[in-house]
Amino acid sequence: TYCPTPSHPFSGAGEERDERVEVIFSPSSMVLKLAGSILSDLGRFLGNCFR
Repeated sequence: TYCPTPSHPFSGAGEERDERVEVIFSPSSMVLKLAGSILSDLGRFLGNCFR
């Protein structure tokens, strides 16, 4: 299960994508999952800003 961090403003928007990331990575590699989640959310945020 994915626990969104309160300090991460995009956690709610990226929850659906994080579910898929969790399937790809093993549950033990939480750091990779978190990094991928932040990167995907950051990319989406930047895409919205410059679209």
